[in-house]
Amino acid sequence: MLTLAQQFAALIDQTRFDEAAELLAEECEYHYWEGNYSGRKNIANIYRQLHGFYLKMFEETIYSSEVEPLNGVACLVHFIDQVRIGDLWHESRFDQLLRFEDGLIVDIQEVQLPGEAEAMHAFFREAGSPFAATA
Repeated sequence: MLTLAQQFAALIDQTRFDEAAELLAEECEYHYWEGNYSGRKNIANIYRQLHGFYLKMFEETIYSSEVEPLNGVACLVHFIDQVRIGDLWHESRFDQLLRFEDGLIVDIQEVQLPGEAEAMHAFFREAGSPFAATA
């Protein structure tokens, strides 16, 4: 389970979304603030779309992650996105709780960390980003 979570996180960090999707159960569920999604293809597209937004919003992005085992059926992935606009860098963090069954990821629950959204909004304003108005 820990190895599977580490492999999944590394593939997401490397923007290899289709390969990461192969580690998901066909009917895997993904839950986050915007809604609930089902199916490995849909979930891969969520990661792909987020990466596409980052390419538009930031001049440089470095993805990394750490995996924390929780129990026999779940792990917590700590994602760290370092982003740059001009000379300014910002580090954004969010967590995802992965639950496993039969050697595959069956559920992903995104965990928003307190203060992260506000910190990103402040970064956009400080950098003079046109996304400051929409963040």
